[in-house]
Amino acid sequence: MKHYFDGLILSLLFTLLSFGLVGMHVHMNHTAIPHELLYVVLPLFAVAQLLVQTVYFLHLPQGNGWNKFVYGFAILIVVLVVGGSLWIMSNLQHNQSEMFIGEPSPEHQLD
Repeated sequence: MKHYFDGLILSLLFTLLSFGLVGMHVHMNHTAIPHELLYVVLPLFAVAQLLVQTVYFLHLPQGNGWNKFVYGFAILIVVLVVGGSLWIMSNLQHNQSEMFIGEPSPEHQLD
């Protein structure tokens, strides 16, 4: 039972630290914590959270070959989901700014 409690405490710690960093960044007019630091620290906290979840709750030790495959697959899924989400949001932002700023593109013109 202590093993689960330790995992819970670590999970809460990484979650609250991430939430606190972003909250400080937003509420202090982006001066307390620079963007670059958040770009590095938040993914590190996310990977640490992934490791805590797999070790403490799924009981996957890091030594087995199959477990390395599971970690690799989990990282692949995270990269695909986060990368795809960023790609979609960037594309949407580009298309919306093109629609509202400057001359409309030919496919957006009304006859």
